[in-house]
Amino acid sequence: MAVMPRAGASSSSQPQRKPDTTTRYIRAPGQQLPQLFTSAGRLTGGACRASGENGSQAPPCLFDGTLTTKWLDFGGGGVGGEAWAEYRLLPSQPAVVVTHYDIISAEDCPERDPCDWVLECVPVQEHSGDSNSSSSSSRTGGDNSAGRGSSQSWKMVDQQQGQMFSRRHQLHSFRIGTAVRVLSRQWRLRVMRTANPGAANSVQLSCWNLYSSSSSSCSDDSSSGGQLQDAAKDIGTQSHLLYLNPERIAELQRAVRSVSSPGAAADSDGPAATSATTISDSVPIEAVATVQRILRNMQQNPSNTKFWQLSATAVKLQPVLQSQFLLAVLLEAGFRPVLMQQGPELQLRLVADETAAANVAVVEQLLELVS
Repeated sequence: MAVMPRAGASSSSQPQRKPDTTTRYIRAPGQQLPQLFTSAGRLTGGACRASGENGSQAPPCLFDGTLTTKWLDFGGGGVGGEAWAEYRLLPSQPAVVVTHYDIISAEDCPERDPCDWVLECVPVQEHSGDSNSSSSSSRTGGDNSAGRGSSQSWKMVDQQQGQMFSRRHQLHSFRIGTAVRVLSRQWRLRVMRTANPGAANSVQLSCWNLYSSSSSSCSDDSSSGGQLQDAAKDIGTQSHLLYLNPERIAELQRAVRSVSSPGAAADSDGPAATSATTISDSVPIEAVATVQRILRNMQQNPSNTKFWQLSATAVKLQPVLQSQFLLAVLLEAGFRPVLMQQGPELQLRLVADETAAANVAVVEQLLELVS
């Protein structure tokens, strides 16, 4: 493994290393990930490559869901440095529309964090098939085989500038505007600048997660759905519902009525409670109360990361995770699955981005629905 220059060393005082790069695709982690990743709409099981790597700190680390690993490219650091990572589906996997994504900072050296980047995809009608042959690469990926593609092939779907991570292993979430969402099989993250180019000798990331939400095209006919849609518009974002569709919102409202008045569900239209302690799809009423507490804690503690993280193995959370519409509420609030090191083992957790304005606004609207 290459020896890293010490953190904070100026790139001007040290010659920038030419990275050992490859353009051959490598299988990304898939079946070994917990089911919660698939339930969240996270793309898994594809193939990946990047502009460079550092030994075991290779492109597959971006997609293993684990905070203890990372992708590192020495060629992407310094003033004028640029790096890219690419993910594509396998031929057996159908094309999808990516609606949102997140990136997670690595465990050290904040000067290496991505600060400016663009997310691009190849629209499915322009995708010209697999290109697994190895070829020479460049910092900017000058041709399609080297990861960049022509200006006609790649379509920019998101651009971020000035993004900063306030701590290590911090998750930042981003929603793709509805106007630029397209069916695709191939995506690329191009890092244009690190947090401190004068000190960074490389670019690094712990995770890059892409999501496709089956309910992302839900209609605005539901009055409750419209409330959440309006919340997104009020803060000037181009986002809309990712996981909650009108049917799930109706289930949620019936569940809330069950909590406030257990006998009410039996008198309402639609799926009725089977007992005074359960609601539709046999979810305990206490599970609804658990979601209410989670959302209230998020609202009342917007900057306290303790309330924006959940242990996915907690006993009280299991009935929530086993209910499609209650899990959809947590996902809509911004929670995403990650694997974190706890002693000698990895623990499955749900983590939300407390810095995302869209998450804060949606939590407020969800609270109105569940209160």
